[in-house]
Amino acid sequence: MSGQADEQAVERGAVGFGPKSAWLAVRSEQPEEVARALGLGDVRPAPWSVVSDVQHHPPEPPFPLFVTPPVNGWTLVLLAPSLAEAPFDLAALSREFGEVQKFGTHRVVESQEWQRWVDGSPARRYWWVGESGEIRLDDGEPARAEGSLAHPDDLEGDWDELELPDEDTVLEVAAEWSLDPTSLDERLDLPPDGLLGYVRSRA
Repeated sequence: MSGQADEQAVERGAVGFGPKSAWLAVRSEQPEEVARALGLGDVRPAPWSVVSDVQHHPPEPPFPLFVTPPVNGWTLVLLAPSLAEAPFDLAALSREFGEVQKFGTHRVVESQEWQRWVDGSPARRYWWVGESGEIRLDDGEPARAEGSLAHPDDLEGDWDELELPDEDTVLEVAAEWSLDPTSLDERLDLPPDGLLGYVRSRA
C-alpha cells in the first residue's frame, strides 16, 4: 500500500521544463494575481502534469499557459509554443510586480532569449536567432552566466571566434536571476496544482 502511495505522490510532484520552452518568471507569490495581470481566461486549477500539454499545444487558439504555484518567491508562467514571441507587456507587468523575466529556447531555429525587467524598465535583454544569424536584442547589464557572448558588431568579423548562446546559457541565466525550471522535477514540497488559463490571440 505504501508503494502505491509513493507512486501517486511522485505523479503529483512538480514537473520541470525549460528545453524547447518559453516562460515568464514573475516576482510574486500570488499566482491568481499573475493570471489576472496576464488577462487569462477560463482560469482553473490544474496539476503539474498539464506541462506537457502546454508545451505541445498546436498553433490554434485559444493558447494555454500554466501558472505555477509560488517557488522560492517566484511564480513561473509556461507559455504554449505559439506564444514564445507574443508581445507580452513586460514593462507593465514589472511595474505591477517589481520584476518580470522572460526566457525562451528553441533548438530548431536556435533561438535563445532572456529578458529582465525591473520597475517598468528593461535591465537586460538578449536574443540570438541562429537560423537567421542575428542578435535581435542586446542591451543592459549582462548576467554573469552570459560569459563573453557575442554582440551585434561582432557578427561582422570571424564567427569561428565568437561565443554564441545555447539552451544551457538560457537555463544558467534563469538560475542566476530567479530559478532554473528544470530543477522543479518531482519536487514534492510544492503544491500539487497550479493554474491553467488561456489567451485567444498571439497579438
